[in-house]
Amino acid sequence: MPAHLLCCIAPLFRDAILSENVLKDRRLHPRKDPCTTVISFSHFLPRQELLPEKRLLYFPPIAKAVGSRHLGERIRALAPDLHIFGHTHYGWSTQLDGTRYLQACVAYPRERSDRPFSIYCRGEAGAASAPPLLVYSHPGRNFPAYEGFWSKYYEEHPRRPQDLQWIYRPPRNQASVTAAVRRFVGGQRGLVTDEGISALL
Repeated sequence: MPAHLLCCIAPLFRDAILSENVLKDRRLHPRKDPCTTVISFSHFLPRQELLPEKRLLYFPPIAKAVGSRHLGERIRALAPDLHIFGHTHYGWSTQLDGTRYLQACVAYPRERSDRPFSIYCRGEAGAASAPPLLVYSHPGRNFPAYEGFWSKYYEEHPRRPQDLQWIYRPPRNQASVTAAVRRFVGGQRGLVTDEGISALL
């Protein structure tokens, strides 16, 4: 591993030990030492912004078990150049408060069949990029650019926490709703709303 590249795993629970030296040693802090690249990893999400709104999820209860405030605090304290996470099976690529966040999930076979567009990130050429993905190139300290279906959507549209209408509710057919979501977002029709999805069903 190059001397200027530091990788660490961020724990979810308070009794787990993240290398405290990484947090305390100012020489290793990426905001203090521009020659050090820090990439951190966690299974769970450190921020709520890395998940689609509850009304847009296949399984809304998952929003209750995707991460923790403590994990978010650890990542903010570390301030990595890149944080890689998983758990939710949504391809994601965004930048928040100076840190890049990336999820390049494998997901379950049925998910890959039912909604590949929201699982795989797309590369600069626009083609879907199945894992494993190149996340860092040592020469030039380069982070390849990727685009996720929902993360791209949220770069262009605000969240609507006041909207609680679940778009996959019965008796709607899940496959039909998924196809409508893809057409809605892919066609740049604006905010995904229950009314907008209904018009495409």
